[in-house]
Amino acid sequence: MYFTTHTVDDAHITDIFSIAVTPTQILSASGASSLKVHSTTAPDIPLAQTISGAHKLGCHHIATSRNGRIAASAGFGGEVKIWSISESSEWVEEGKIVDGNKAGEIWAIALSEDGQFLASTTYDGRINVWDLVGGRKKIREYETKGSFGICIDMSRDGRFTASGHENGGVYIFNNDTGRMLYSLPGLVKPVRTVAFSPAGTRLAAAGDAKVIALFDVQHGEQVANLPGHSAWIFSVDWSDTGEYLLSGSFDGKAKVWSVDRRACVATHTETDKTLWCVKWLPKTGKSEAFATAGANKSISFYREATGALLRYPTSKLFRFTMYASSTLILGAIMALARVVVATPPACLLAALQSQSNPADLKSLCGTLQSAMQGNITAKCSGDALSAAVSAYSATCLSSESVTISFTSASSSSSSGTASATATSPGSATAKTTSSTSATATAGASTIPTATGSGTSSGTAASQTSKSGAGSKSPQFAVYLTPVVLAFGFASQYML
Repeated sequence: MYFTTHTVDDAHITDIFSIAVTPTQILSASGASSLKVHSTTAPDIPLAQTISGAHKLGCHHIATSRNGRIAASAGFGGEVKIWSISESSEWVEEGKIVDGNKAGEIWAIALSEDGQFLASTTYDGRINVWDLVGGRKKIREYETKGSFGICIDMSRDGRFTASGHENGGVYIFNNDTGRMLYSLPGLVKPVRTVAFSPAGTRLAAAGDAKVIALFDVQHGEQVANLPGHSAWIFSVDWSDTGEYLLSGSFDGKAKVWSVDRRACVATHTETDKTLWCVKWLPKTGKSEAFATAGANKSISFYREATGALLRYPTSKLFRFTMYASSTLILGAIMALARVVVATPPACLLAALQSQSNPADLKSLCGTLQSAMQGNITAKCSGDALSAAVSAYSATCLSSESVTISFTSASSSSSSGTASATATSPGSATAKTTSSTSATATAGASTIPTATGSGTSSGTAASQTSKSGAGSKSPQFAVYLTPVVLAFGFASQYML
């Protein structure tokens, strides 16, 4: 499961078409002329830099090298700019790719891990590779079947380039030999995104077919299909370990896939507008994190819900909400046991946790009464059973309009039935029917106690201040619950 840790609302004034990440930043490009850089090291993901006028007609693709030192951006006007990060951690323009470019001449772009090579697609299906260190010269030009190259990626070791095309074609090229390695089958509709796995052994491709195809790079064979999206898929990305795939689609859904299980393990819908781009963030701990961006003009951040969650720099509101939700359930469990015992038996907590909503006292004492009885009997024994049943019975008696009925065995060889009905918050009536004089019990527990021969009845004392008889139960849990909540809130700021 993944949780939203932060959203940068209105990060751009138009659709965000592309995002790229470094170990400390996320760069974004849109239909506006400016590029934006946000810091991912601070909880609120602040804006670190705005590169104004980077592309007059807007930018459709941006890419970064894995070492975070080089970036490239492609604009709607056909220009491709190369950026490097300065000592002050600001991006500055290093130069441009000059090749008589016009709109559509260079479309999708990808950088090698060290930022030395740039690969690009064109409107007529050609694939070009540029050496950014050697004067930004073109060193490779691959020919395909002439269909518009929509997407491209380079393997981390720089050996392979893959492209996806409007006619459904997927191609893998060997950059060492300068030749096409494979023309891959499987997709007949436009391919809008391709991505190599971290080890370069698998290629993921997806698009209008609404399915993610996985290919074996060494043999050029399709090894799996990942169905599940109901709309065009615009972006896929591999996690650092290669265990998971991330995908974003036209209907605003982001999905996380287990590659080994070939199954979707999480789906998020923060918006019903198109997700143009999704990216995993560099791993900083035990848990994974990713970002999404698209037509809602915002950038949303997610993190895996693991034990490392609270160590990640998330917003204070998110951290408090996460802790409070679990602590409130604990408070409800403690409140259920407050009438008889100050500290509820562990087996009662386990019985309560078996229910879908442990905080719904009325249901636990009403429609779920049979289920609760079974859970308590299954999880408790001996003195713990006695204490758990006493806590459950007495608490339900103190609730208005709740009826409890236990079929029980007496402490002797006699048998009987005990029932109790609460008619108001302040009074309750107990009735026991037995063949001999006995105390109605469940195991070794009193539920509640009534003694008599034949049929007897009596009035259970009110547990409010109005009661004239009966014992008052400790209310420690009532006072302890807000203390637990307060401690939980404060602890998030000490982590």
